[in-house]
Amino acid sequence: VPLGDVRAVRAGAGDRRVLIVDDEPLLRRMLASFLPRFGWTCFTAENPEEAREVLEREAITHAIVDLHLGLHSGYDVVRAIARRCPSVRIVAITGSLLSGGQAALIAGAAAFLSKPFEALEVVVHALDGDAP
Repeated sequence: VPLGDVRAVRAGAGDRRVLIVDDEPLLRRMLASFLPRFGWTCFTAENPEEAREVLEREAITHAIVDLHLGLHSGYDVVRAIARRCPSVRIVAITGSLLSGGQAALIAGAAAFLSKPFEALEVVVHALDGDAP
């Protein structure tokens, strides 16, 4: 499902606004409750349609995208965000084999993490562009 004509909206300097796209409700809730401790404002989506809706109404600076969204492809979400909002830093995540990391980076992700995470702090490092 393409993300349509997503507006690339600028957030203010210092804003840390992340869209979390994952079909696992527990992981979405966990990240959305953990990341604000580090100054992040979180928005969540279960699928590409919800992601598109968030992107159309919110100024997002970062995105965490699961590469396997049930029946949908997270790679398509990564490509659409990278194409329409090139300033958004995308972190791709998956519980599948690490071989998907290279494809995610080619699709437009800036970083790739394998689930389960050793610690949630690795997500913060990936969003910030720091090596954990």
